[in-house]
Amino acid sequence: MRYSLLLASLSCLVLGHPVRDSNTKTPVTPEIYEKLVRYAEYPDLSLGQCSKVSTGATVIQFFNITSTDTQAAFWKLPSEKQIIVSIPGTDGTEDYLTDFNFFFTGYDSPGVKCPEGCLVHNGFLGSWNSLATELIPALEDVLDANPDYNTIITGHSLGGALAQLAFASLITDPKYRVLEAYTYGQPRVGNGIFANYIDALAGASDDDIGIFRRVTHYNDGVPLLPPRIFGFSHSLTEFWESTNKSEESTTYRCYGHESSECNDSAGGFGINAAHGSYAGFGATCQ
Repeated sequence: MRYSLLLASLSCLVLGHPVRDSNTKTPVTPEIYEKLVRYAEYPDLSLGQCSKVSTGATVIQFFNITSTDTQAAFWKLPSEKQIIVSIPGTDGTEDYLTDFNFFFTGYDSPGVKCPEGCLVHNGFLGSWNSLATELIPALEDVLDANPDYNTIITGHSLGGALAQLAFASLITDPKYRVLEAYTYGQPRVGNGIFANYIDALAGASDDDIGIFRRVTHYNDGVPLLPPRIFGFSHSLTEFWESTNKSEESTTYRCYGHESSECNDSAGGFGINAAHGSYAGFGATCQ
């Protein structure tokens, strides 16, 4: 037992994470669960095929960066006074090439001041930076035209990885008015230093969920990629939908970086049924 704890402690130190005595999970609150479901609707409807959904949100701008085959959309949600920056997941050969370009690279992106040694997935960074050149100034214009609106960021799968990078670029400037960010089935994006940087930007700790929320489902294998053995690490905070049928009663807030009691325990591999069936998915266009 002591030997196992020693190994766990050394692992945490290598990744730059504090050691937690035990991994635990607690039931999600109704307020948070409602948000997890609400913002899951948008990523897979942000490829340009939909203009309005049942929530009353409408697309006000669509992005298609042909050089990297990267898409995104701005949704305007009047009931919440929010501009939703939504990034869809893998959809085509170029996206798969992005996914597999998982060599580490230095983290150089708009608005970012990550500490020395901060490394991220080369493919994800290239896609985000290609999108950022159009998306960031466009968001500034949209918020100028809607001064009482805030920004929500959401993404699924590959789009979740880009959403995390978008969060890091946008949260550092108050003019973008980032309220919260939600990702679904997000792969690992960077090393431990990067993960800690995201936690600091989000205000996340074991005592505070912060404003960056990472949602996983059952045995979805994508959040387990790229493997930790290559030096990748997730940030806080994970919410795990623990069964095939995603419901509030079986969704948990997980503590620590990748709790051994949550998605990391389910034994999934790659893209599977759980990856495409998060609570809130399946919304239809109007």
